[in-house]
Amino acid sequence: MGHIVNHVHLKSEDPGKTADWFVKAFGIEIRADDLREAGGDRFLRCYDGNGFNINISGQRDKLGEKLDAASAEPRFGLEHFGFDVDDMDSELERLTGLGAELKEGPIDAGGGLKIAFISVPGPIRIELIQRP
Repeated sequence: MGHIVNHVHLKSEDPGKTADWFVKAFGIEIRADDLREAGGDRFLRCYDGNGFNINISGQRDKLGEKLDAASAEPRFGLEHFGFDVDDMDSELERLTGLGAELKEGPIDAGGGLKIAFISVPGPIRIELIQRP
């Protein structure tokens, strides 16, 4: 059996703010926004229109969950995920205008490939990729 990624689940200090930013920045659609009874956390189910699901939730206070502070710096575990862009410079200008912070780049990765890393509300680390 082949495997297809079902979703990425992001934990955010402010799930609503993070989801709203993804709506403005990438046209993500919020399909559900619930307060989960068992965990007491806000849980947003989001969709990008191309088959990719992003779940965004907060700390599960009712379960005594204690999360480390969020970081958009390189780290072990899921460090970032990436979005393809057509024009790196214009996307960086647009996304920083929406509140993203440029962390690295743009970097010429050779062969016409450019990459950059940004931090968005959550904080969440995202890679932008401009392919030749």
